[in-house]
Amino acid sequence: MAEAEIDGTPAGIRNGPDVAAEARAADWVTAFLAGLFTALDGAGLRWVAVRNHQDLPDRAGHDVDVIVHPADASRIDPLIRELVTQEGLALLRAYAGIEHETFDVAAGDLRGRLLLHVDFQTAVRYRGRLMVDAADLLAHARAVLKRGGMPLRVPEPAMEAYALVLHAALHKGALKAKYADRLAYLRDADPGGLERLASERLGRATGARLAAVRDEAGLLALRPELRRALLRRYPANPIRQAWFRIHSGTRQARLRLWPRGVFAAFLGPDGSGKSSLTDLLAERLGGHTDVLKVHRVYLGSSQPLLPTRKVTRRLHGKTGPRAASRPVTVRDVAPRRLRGPLHVMADEILRYWVHVKPRLAPHGVVLVDRYAYDVLRVNNRTIQKPWFRRLAVAVIPSPQVTFLLEGDPVVITARKQELTVAETTRQLHAYRKLAGLVPNFRPVELTVRDDQELCGVAREVLGAYARRNRGLVPW
Repeated sequence: MAEAEIDGTPAGIRNGPDVAAEARAADWVTAFLAGLFTALDGAGLRWVAVRNHQDLPDRAGHDVDVIVHPADASRIDPLIRELVTQEGLALLRAYAGIEHETFDVAAGDLRGRLLLHVDFQTAVRYRGRLMVDAADLLAHARAVLKRGGMPLRVPEPAMEAYALVLHAALHKGALKAKYADRLAYLRDADPGGLERLASERLGRATGARLAAVRDEAGLLALRPELRRALLRRYPANPIRQAWFRIHSGTRQARLRLWPRGVFAAFLGPDGSGKSSLTDLLAERLGGHTDVLKVHRVYLGSSQPLLPTRKVTRRLHGKTGPRAASRPVTVRDVAPRRLRGPLHVMADEILRYWVHVKPRLAPHGVVLVDRYAYDVLRVNNRTIQKPWFRRLAVAVIPSPQVTFLLEGDPVVITARKQELTVAETTRQLHAYRKLAGLVPNFRPVELTVRDDQELCGVAREVLGAYARRNRGLVPW
């Protein structure tokens, strides 16, 4: 069989940029997908990959959509976990949604592509509206072999075109260029197939008009008619849609109150590298905002939220034109009053509720540069008392993981020159004492900030994320 026949892609589509993209993606994703599809077949599950299968396995997009028979859906989770374990990969999240079950898989060493989003559904539906049931899809599926002998089950051209136009019209509300090109290819592969299949399900007149669509305007003009035709085919759709709205609203409210995201705080003296590390980490974990939203939040004292702190800073000349003309003062080891640090701590706790907690929902990652625990480093006799430290830790919302950036005090001091070496040493000692108070406290020394060291911190963050989201990690 020729390559174009195997891939279901016209030979002319494979140009230079596509080949380069394939080379970049041909890492653990290719091996995982080959193992997944082989395992699905080996377990005797009834399944079909509904969209973008022509790009698999070498050019997998940000997600892979698979339809399984409802009777086989309960077998997917253990199969994925067994495969992830065998391949030495990481399962960052396993989420049973209302209409789908999703799995976010990553490389065990976090090399190459960060993650792949695999979505299993028991029908083609959107927000409760059933468009194509699994039995219909599976009855019009065929088996093909991809590169390397990987088994893949895909819809017949007419069924793929039918499911694609419904998806574009009623889910996406747009006919993207990629969808239009794919529809043109499917029409050529089975002339008249879309009209025949759509007419059998939606009625002859609707089927003919749907098959005649060539652009987005024509497709969107058919939306009311498609809704009515699907209602005739699936009369229970209004009940399904109402149930979806109620269930979805309840679930979203619960996830906003009790989000499943991860809050990671980074502590350390001035010059320890908190800002640069959180920037690098946000860049390393970013790029998958559809499934993994990563936020970087600064909680330093220079950006207050409490009105009283804003007024205090203004009175002390720390904002406005006076601040720019003030000389930089180097802080030495000296006792400090309690009122100022408590004021800062209260402000940072408020900023947690305003700037951090909302970003954790439903499954976000928030990286915080500085945090309210900084109050416990202050050189004050009351703050250093055990009862105060226990009270502060009880009042301050706990991150899922807290990092202390260690290092040579001389090197740390030289970076910003805002502290003396003695004060840097004292603050490091004060931070180290948090190990027995703060949950999941991680001292890390990043003398060399290369990719290996960055991946080590990323694994800690993603490990905490996986533990909160039914995941499975090898580290």
